[in-house]
Amino acid sequence: MDADMKPIIELAVFAQMDFNFSADYIWKAPTLIEALSEIEERKLKAFRDPHRARELRRMEQLKLKALFPTFVAQGSLFLVCSLLESYVLQLAAEVQEILKHSLDRAAGSGITKWLTYLRRIGVDTSGIFLWPQVDAALKIRNCLAHAQGAIQLSKDETEIRRIVKSRTFLKAEHRKRASTHPPVEVEIVKSALGDRLEITNGYSWLAASYLRDYFSDLCLATHTIVKAKSER
Repeated sequence: MDADMKPIIELAVFAQMDFNFSADYIWKAPTLIEALSEIEERKLKAFRDPHRARELRRMEQLKLKALFPTFVAQGSLFLVCSLLESYVLQLAAEVQEILKHSLDRAAGSGITKWLTYLRRIGVDTSGIFLWPQVDAALKIRNCLAHAQGAIQLSKDETEIRRIVKSRTFLKAEHRKRASTHPPVEVEIVKSALGDRLEITNGYSWLAASYLRDYFSDLCLATHTIVKAKSER
Protein backbone atom coordinates (compact mmCIF):
# COMPACT_ATOMS: atom_id res chain seq x y z
CA MET A 1 0.00 0.00 0.00
CA ASP A 2 1.21 3.49 -0.86
CA ALA A 3 2.32 5.25 2.34
CA ASP A 4 0.14 8.28 1.51
CA MET A 5 -2.97 6.07 1.40
CA LYS A 6 -2.40 4.42 4.77
CA PRO A 7 -4.19 7.12 6.86
CA ILE A 8 -7.53 6.41 5.16
CA ILE A 9 -7.43 2.72 6.06
CA GLU A 10 -6.23 3.49 9.58
CA LEU A 11 -9.10 5.94 9.97
CA ALA A 12 -11.58 3.19 9.08
CA VAL A 13 -10.02 0.90 11.71
CA PHE A 14 -10.13 3.53 14.47
CA ALA A 15 -13.72 4.44 13.58
CA GLN A 16 -14.78 0.79 13.72
CA MET A 17 -13.36 0.56 17.23
CA ASP A 18 -15.00 3.81 18.41
CA PHE A 19 -18.40 2.85 17.03
CA ASN A 20 -18.16 -0.59 18.64
CA PHE A 21 -17.32 0.97 22.00
CA SER A 22 -20.20 3.42 21.59
CA ALA A 23 -22.63 0.61 20.73
CA ASP A 24 -21.52 -1.29 23.84
CA TYR A 25 -22.10 1.81 25.96
CA ILE A 26 -25.57 2.31 24.44
CA TRP A 27 -26.49 -1.32 25.09
CA LYS A 28 -25.39 -1.10 28.73
CA ALA A 29 -26.64 2.41 29.54
CA PRO A 30 -30.19 1.31 30.49
CA THR A 31 -28.75 -0.89 33.24
CA LEU A 32 -28.12 2.30 35.22
CA ILE A 33 -31.86 3.01 35.17
CA GLU A 34 -32.58 -0.59 36.12
CA ALA A 35 -30.22 -0.34 39.08
CA LEU A 36 -31.79 2.95 40.21
CA SER A 37 -35.25 1.41 39.86
CA GLU A 38 -34.26 -1.47 42.12
CA ILE A 39 -32.95 0.99 44.72
CA GLU A 40 -36.21 2.94 44.51
CA GLU A 41 -38.26 -0.22 45.04
CA ARG A 42 -36.25 -1.04 48.15
CA LYS A 43 -36.88 2.48 49.47
CA LEU A 44 -40.62 2.13 48.87
CA LYS A 45 -40.77 -1.21 50.68
CA ALA A 46 -39.07 0.38 53.70
CA PHE A 47 -42.09 2.69 54.20
CA ARG A 48 -44.90 1.53 56.50
CA ASP A 49 -47.44 2.58 53.86
CA PRO A 50 -46.03 1.68 50.38
CA HIS A 51 -49.05 3.19 48.60
CA ARG A 52 -48.54 6.51 50.38
CA ALA A 53 -44.83 6.27 49.63
CA ARG A 54 -45.52 5.95 45.89
CA GLU A 55 -47.68 9.06 46.06
CA LEU A 56 -44.93 10.99 47.80
CA ARG A 57 -42.24 9.76 45.40
CA ARG A 58 -44.29 10.10 42.21
CA MET A 59 -41.71 12.39 40.63
CA GLU A 60 -38.99 9.79 41.16
CA GLN A 61 -41.17 7.23 39.38
CA LEU A 62 -41.69 9.65 36.47
CA LYS A 63 -37.96 10.19 36.10
CA LEU A 64 -37.10 6.49 36.12
CA LYS A 65 -39.92 5.28 33.87
CA ALA A 66 -40.28 8.12 31.37
CA LEU A 67 -37.68 10.88 31.50
CA PHE A 68 -34.42 8.99 32.02
CA PRO A 69 -35.09 6.42 29.24
CA THR A 70 -35.79 9.31 26.86
CA PHE A 71 -32.61 11.10 27.88
CA VAL A 72 -30.54 7.94 27.41
CA ALA A 73 -32.05 7.14 23.99
CA GLN A 74 -31.65 10.63 22.58
CA GLY A 75 -28.21 11.19 24.09
CA SER A 76 -27.04 7.90 22.58
CA LEU A 77 -28.19 8.89 19.10
CA PHE A 78 -26.54 12.30 19.45
CA LEU A 79 -23.32 10.54 20.44
CA VAL A 80 -23.06 8.25 17.41
CA CYS A 81 -24.17 10.91 14.91
CA SER A 82 -21.54 13.28 16.27
CA LEU A 83 -18.98 10.48 16.00
CA LEU A 84 -19.85 9.97 12.33
CA GLU A 85 -19.55 13.69 11.63
CA SER A 86 -16.15 13.79 13.27
CA TYR A 87 -14.84 10.87 11.23
CA VAL A 88 -16.24 12.13 7.92
CA LEU A 89 -14.46 15.44 8.56
CA GLN A 90 -11.22 13.57 9.26
CA LEU A 91 -11.65 11.55 6.07
CA ALA A 92 -12.21 14.68 4.01
CA ALA A 93 -9.14 16.26 5.61
CA GLU A 94 -7.01 13.22 4.72
CA VAL A 95 -8.21 13.40 1.12
CA GLN A 96 -7.41 17.09 0.99
CA GLU A 97 -3.89 16.35 2.23
CA ILE A 98 -3.34 13.65 -0.40
CA LEU A 99 -4.92 15.31 -3.43
CA LYS A 100 -4.25 18.95 -2.50
CA HIS A 101 -7.85 19.70 -3.45
CA SER A 102 -9.21 22.40 -1.13
CA LEU A 103 -12.05 21.40 1.17
CA ASP A 104 -13.16 25.03 1.27
CA ARG A 105 -14.45 24.78 -2.29
CA ALA A 106 -17.29 22.47 -1.28
CA ALA A 107 -20.68 24.06 -0.60
CA GLY A 108 -22.74 23.59 2.56
CA SER A 109 -21.75 23.17 6.17
CA GLY A 110 -20.95 20.35 8.57
CA ILE A 111 -21.28 16.79 7.31
CA THR A 112 -23.19 18.02 4.23
CA LYS A 113 -20.14 20.02 3.18
CA TRP A 114 -17.72 17.15 3.78
CA LEU A 115 -19.82 14.63 1.87
CA THR A 116 -20.21 17.14 -0.96
CA TYR A 117 -16.43 17.42 -1.04
CA LEU A 118 -16.06 13.64 -1.34
CA ARG A 119 -18.65 13.54 -4.11
CA ARG A 120 -16.72 16.21 -6.01
CA ILE A 121 -13.68 13.96 -6.16
CA GLY A 122 -15.83 11.09 -7.42
CA VAL A 123 -17.06 9.19 -4.33
CA ASP A 124 -20.71 8.14 -4.64
CA THR A 125 -21.55 8.88 -1.00
CA SER A 126 -25.29 8.30 -1.39
CA GLY A 127 -24.81 5.07 -3.35
CA ILE A 128 -23.02 3.31 -0.51
CA PHE A 129 -24.94 0.59 1.36
CA LEU A 130 -26.91 1.89 4.37
CA TRP A 131 -26.92 5.52 3.20
CA PRO A 132 -30.77 5.75 3.53
CA GLN A 133 -30.49 4.64 7.17
CA VAL A 134 -27.58 7.01 7.85
CA ASP A 135 -29.46 9.91 6.26
CA ALA A 136 -32.53 9.00 8.34
CA ALA A 137 -30.49 8.88 11.55
CA LEU A 138 -29.04 12.33 10.91
CA LYS A 139 -32.47 13.81 10.13
CA ILE A 140 -33.98 12.16 13.23
CA ARG A 141 -31.11 13.49 15.36
CA ASN A 142 -31.56 17.01 14.00
CA CYS A 143 -35.29 16.93 14.70
CA LEU A 144 -34.81 15.68 18.27
CA ALA A 145 -32.21 18.36 18.94
CA HIS A 146 -34.80 21.13 18.60
CA ALA A 147 -37.89 21.71 20.77
CA GLN A 148 -38.04 18.12 22.05
CA GLY A 149 -38.54 16.72 18.58
CA ALA A 150 -41.47 18.95 17.56
CA ILE A 151 -41.81 17.92 13.92
CA GLN A 152 -43.49 21.07 12.62
CA LEU A 153 -40.38 23.04 13.59
CA SER A 154 -38.12 20.80 11.51
CA LYS A 155 -37.07 21.84 8.02
CA ASP A 156 -37.27 18.12 7.19
CA GLU A 157 -40.87 17.65 8.42
CA THR A 158 -42.13 15.96 5.25
CA GLU A 159 -39.08 13.72 5.07
CA ILE A 160 -39.30 12.81 8.77
CA ARG A 161 -42.92 11.73 8.34
CA ARG A 162 -41.97 9.64 5.30
CA ILE A 163 -39.07 8.00 7.16
CA VAL A 164 -41.28 7.04 10.10
CA LYS A 165 -44.19 5.82 7.96
CA SER A 166 -42.00 3.75 5.62
CA ARG A 167 -39.67 2.66 8.46
CA THR A 168 -36.67 3.38 6.27
CA PHE A 169 -34.76 4.22 9.44
CA LEU A 170 -34.24 0.43 9.45
CA LYS A 171 -32.51 -1.56 6.73
CA ALA A 172 -34.67 -4.02 4.81
CA GLU A 173 -33.90 -7.16 6.83
CA HIS A 174 -34.64 -5.37 10.11
CA ARG A 175 -37.93 -3.99 8.77
CA LYS A 176 -39.08 -7.57 8.17
CA ARG A 177 -38.69 -8.56 11.81
CA ALA A 178 -41.92 -8.48 13.79
CA SER A 179 -40.06 -7.57 16.99
CA THR A 180 -36.57 -7.07 18.26
CA HIS A 181 -34.80 -6.95 21.59
CA PRO A 182 -34.28 -4.36 22.80
CA PRO A 183 -37.30 -2.66 21.17
CA VAL A 184 -36.28 -0.71 18.10
CA GLU A 185 -38.69 2.08 17.35
CA VAL A 186 -39.03 5.58 15.97
CA GLU A 187 -42.52 7.01 16.19
CA ILE A 188 -44.56 10.19 16.08
CA VAL A 189 -46.64 10.94 19.17
CA LYS A 190 -49.03 13.69 20.18
CA SER A 191 -47.84 16.32 22.65
CA ALA A 192 -48.52 19.88 23.82
CA LEU A 193 -46.16 20.97 21.03
CA GLY A 194 -48.10 19.04 18.40
CA ASP A 195 -46.66 15.97 16.70
CA ARG A 196 -43.37 14.99 18.31
CA LEU A 197 -40.70 12.46 17.43
CA GLU A 198 -39.74 9.73 19.91
CA ILE A 199 -37.11 6.99 19.74
CA THR A 200 -36.07 4.01 21.84
CA ASN A 201 -32.56 3.27 23.01
CA GLY A 202 -32.74 0.13 20.89
CA TYR A 203 -32.91 2.30 17.79
CA SER A 204 -29.86 4.32 18.87
CA TRP A 205 -27.95 1.08 19.43
CA LEU A 206 -28.85 -0.19 15.96
CA ALA A 207 -28.05 3.18 14.39
CA ALA A 208 -24.53 2.89 15.78
CA SER A 209 -23.97 -0.22 13.67
CA TYR A 210 -25.46 1.42 10.57
CA LEU A 211 -23.19 4.44 10.90
CA ARG A 212 -20.17 2.25 11.60
CA ASP A 213 -20.68 0.05 8.55
CA TYR A 214 -21.49 3.00 6.30
CA PHE A 215 -18.31 4.83 7.28
CA SER A 216 -16.21 1.72 6.76
CA ASP A 217 -17.56 1.36 3.20
CA LEU A 218 -17.17 5.11 2.65
CA CYS A 219 -13.47 4.82 3.51
CA LEU A 220 -13.02 1.92 1.10
CA ALA A 221 -14.79 3.79 -1.71
CA THR A 222 -12.74 6.90 -1.01
CA HIS A 223 -9.52 4.89 -0.91
CA THR A 224 -10.26 3.46 -4.36
CA ILE A 225 -10.97 6.87 -5.90
CA VAL A 226 -8.03 8.65 -4.27
CA LYS A 227 -5.62 5.86 -5.16
CA ALA A 228 -6.67 6.03 -8.82
CA LYS A 229 -6.29 9.82 -8.89
CA SER A 230 -2.92 9.84 -7.12
CA GLU A 231 -1.50 7.28 -9.59
CA ARG A 232 -2.28 9.35 -12.67
